[in-house]
Amino acid sequence: MEAIEVPVLIVGGGGCGLSASVFLSDQGVDHLLVERHPDTSRIPKAHYLNQRTMEIFRQHGIAEDVLAEAAPLEMFGKVRWQTTLAGDGPMDRRLIHEMDAFGGGELEETYAAVGPVLPAKLPQMWLEPILRRHAEQRNPGRILFHHELTTFSDEGDHVLAELRNVETGETTTVKAQYLIGADGGRFVGPAVGIEMQGPPGLVNTTTAYFSADLSQWWRRARSSRTSSARRTPTSPATSSRWGRVGARPASSGACTSPRPARPLGRGDGHPPDPRAPAPAGPGGDRPQGDGLDRARAPRRPLPGRPRADRR
Repeated sequence: MEAIEVPVLIVGGGGCGLSASVFLSDQGVDHLLVERHPDTSRIPKAHYLNQRTMEIFRQHGIAEDVLAEAAPLEMFGKVRWQTTLAGDGPMDRRLIHEMDAFGGGELEETYAAVGPVLPAKLPQMWLEPILRRHAEQRNPGRILFHHELTTFSDEGDHVLAELRNVETGETTTVKAQYLIGADGGRFVGPAVGIEMQGPPGLVNTTTAYFSADLSQWWRRARSSRTSSARRTPTSPATSSRWGRVGARPASSGACTSPRPARPLGRGDGHPPDPRAPAPAGPGGDRPQGDGLDRARAPRRPLPGRPRADRR
């Protein structure tokens, strides 16, 4: 199959890879992104977007879409420590300490003084579809999910990479001036001798991910001026896609969605995918056919975005 030549090849279609795609497009840099999974993340993963991240998203026209889905600051700007998350024993659910955090409460004025936008909280399973939509709109036909990097080699002034369509098994070669490893250190880093240093396994974390209507407890918590510190999506069909991590006591807050609980599996060993269908790209529908065929199409110059509003 005929090789593809492109200035930049991005390996990985998570938050970092999709953001890199948007940034390159806005600078007029042609590129190709490949991601081995068929879709964006289906589990919450990271959820806090710090102030600098939101500033960069604002510069690239993403912040408004993120804020439209994110939990409002008053819903996550506090951290609370308790003896247990649930239970009715004499030492259960006792408050140890709580404080303002993430730019909430008394910290909001300080945060607002140093930047044009405040932090936000939106788990990756909601953030990544937003980033994917922006990446595809800016670089149509070259954001290829269900395509994986199988091998690559450094040829001095360029990189030769072999890609495989996971669905069909078809392979093709890509020649790129630069390769961005945005695959979480799974393949690109180790392949070029980059190693993680330091003691591994410092902490074990368990996340309980569930969807339920907890609005009655949230209203009770709001009346006592408390808020939960950590959020994860529970109400995919509403505009407030935030909820609970773990089994915090009912008094610590919950989501406001009136929707019933969702099942925790699809029956095939995978978690449910509660997200709405990804928005259509320019022109209505997603492009059809082999993504690599679309990537070989002639490219039009991509102008940079206006920079007058950037800080």
